[in-house]
Amino acid sequence: MAPVAFLVRPLVLLAAILALSAPLRADVPRGFDRLWDALGLSPLVEVMQEEGLSQTESLGFEYLPYPPGDGWTALTRRIYDAEKMEVAMRRAFGAALGEGAVDGLTDFFESPEGRRIVELELAARRDFLDPAVEEKAREALTAPGAEDGRLALIDEYIAVNDLVEFNVMGALNSNFSFFQGLAEGGGIDIAEDEMLAQVWSQEESTRVDTREWLRAYLHHAYAGLPDNELRAYIALSGSPEGQRLNRALFQGFERMYDDIYYALGLAVADQMDTQDL
Repeated sequence: MAPVAFLVRPLVLLAAILALSAPLRADVPRGFDRLWDALGLSPLVEVMQEEGLSQTESLGFEYLPYPPGDGWTALTRRIYDAEKMEVAMRRAFGAALGEGAVDGLTDFFESPEGRRIVELELAARRDFLDPAVEEKAREALTAPGAEDGRLALIDEYIAVNDLVEFNVMGALNSNFSFFQGLAEGGGIDIAEDEMLAQVWSQEESTRVDTREWLRAYLHHAYAGLPDNELRAYIALSGSPEGQRLNRALFQGFERMYDDIYYALGLAVADQMDTQDL
């Protein structure tokens, strides 16, 4: 292996990690910080950090020639840094949201009903860190009587927000970013069209699993939410302000995950080199 190639890859990886924590340059709408707090996005990012770190060991076992060690753990912890993740999310979310929709949304999410929804969603996300809880929630959807009115409301919420499509596209884009990082770091040698073909080959299975996960998660999260409050939330989601919020949130999370998965691809390539030495 040429010494220059060995030097370039860690520098590219370091640049990718530092990019995750670049200063917040984009202007954010007036009142943005209140909305951010009302949506509980800082603690949500922390949960996403835990989700990501819990998956990195299996990623290492899948791609590295030897079991992942301390170097892999250190790299992935630098990538899944909650502060860096929050900066990336805030930058993209604030820029996408723009002016004009913040006040009404903040009023809702600061109301008792809005706070309850945020708390329930966050608690369910924490619950799903335990695979046994997630599995039980999935099984509950196939139990006798599961196809009740509540599940119909959840399906309506999923449809109004186009959650399946947004999540599938986000997952595929993140996977593509991972392959780009892996190729950039020298871990694989394939053309971009081959990367795209491999990513798109996962679309249908990703779509099925995404729909099942969403239904299980929301059914679990909203178990204690009265139907009238869920209907009001669906109505808000379908409003112009709600649609704007939904799109902006997904743009924020997509940017955050694209940066992370690109850096993970570089990290895998770096560890391949290190272990080969």
